[in-house]
Amino acid sequence: MEKIYVDHNASSPCSSKHYKEVFTILEKIDGNPSSTHYYGRQAKSGLEKSRFYLADYLQVDTKQVFFTSGATESNNIVVQSLCSHNQEVQNVLLSKTEHPSISVPLKKLEKQQKLKLLYFPVDSRGLYKKEELLDLVQKYSSCIRAVFLLYVNNETGVVNDVKFLTDCIKRINSSIHVHVDAVQALAKCELSWLRDSLLDSASFSSHKIGGFKGVGALYLKNPDAEKYVFLQGGSQELGHRAGTENLPGIISFGLKLKDLKQEGLWSQKTLEVKQYIVERICGLPPLVIHGDQGLTSCNTISFHIKGRDVQELLLRFELAGVAVSSGSACSSGLVEPSQVLIAMGFNEEEAGSSIRISLSPTNTIEEAEKIVNLIQQLCSV
Repeated sequence: MEKIYVDHNASSPCSSKHYKEVFTILEKIDGNPSSTHYYGRQAKSGLEKSRFYLADYLQVDTKQVFFTSGATESNNIVVQSLCSHNQEVQNVLLSKTEHPSISVPLKKLEKQQKLKLLYFPVDSRGLYKKEELLDLVQKYSSCIRAVFLLYVNNETGVVNDVKFLTDCIKRINSSIHVHVDAVQALAKCELSWLRDSLLDSASFSSHKIGGFKGVGALYLKNPDAEKYVFLQGGSQELGHRAGTENLPGIISFGLKLKDLKQEGLWSQKTLEVKQYIVERICGLPPLVIHGDQGLTSCNTISFHIKGRDVQELLLRFELAGVAVSSGSACSSGLVEPSQVLIAMGFNEEEAGSSIRISLSPTNTIEEAEKIVNLIQQLCSV
């Protein structure tokens, strides 16, 4: 049975071509980038070439981007740096739809009375309510430490206008730190605006765009070793993050960014496949698509089928050879309903039974046709 992989928001698999390309490079430069001999210098050169590819893609300076073990670490660096050493309790703004790698450490710090969380709402489409957010910023502007924004929601694909919001927040108070989780935006949304924006930081991940797992990146507009709390004990990553770098992962990430710069956003290929699926399932009576599809990313479809158990649906997809997720892969082991969907107004039963299809340029119309046929069968039972 031919298998179909449509869980690219969880992880987009590497191609055989990419594996070969990475290991061909590593055979020549597999030294420690911190060593001063020939092999170390070659490894360092490969690492810095990947840093160039990242900075070039974002159109920022190479001194503003740092490699990490993944977006979770990147997000935690910002949270811990900004919020764990405050002399007085300050406010931090976020929505109930943020990724757990941001919301969980923030909630822990709130329990330790190091900050106070203020939540701004989303509407029924999953979009931030801009007026309510900016009203909160205006009201508490003198005592807000940071605002955390999610560019593209990992569960629903909803795209927020984070550039506009960043500009508005900074006009109210330029000292407020604005961080954007841009993990799901990479390869799907425009990011060149970072260069001229007032955004303070942003996080990225390699394996969401077909690179190796275990490597991510952090963009900092104004890097400061005294301010940002990275790993300590070495001079790696421009003196900011100690520890021998994950050279295979960084080489992989750099090559994928180089390809992305040349080939363009995924939307050129994935949108056609997504629209094919959406147009054929949106009218099925028991099926509810989450969010306005005109406001979601080019590759993500989130839905539930009324009255159907999500575990049963996942099993049916699995038996048909189709790999999908229930909500976010980071929390798929939990039975709890999606907090993202609850924030959008769905009840707990609906929020606990969502299915997510997430595409990449490797998916085809032929695969989409098989997925549609399966969903139609599931809706008719």
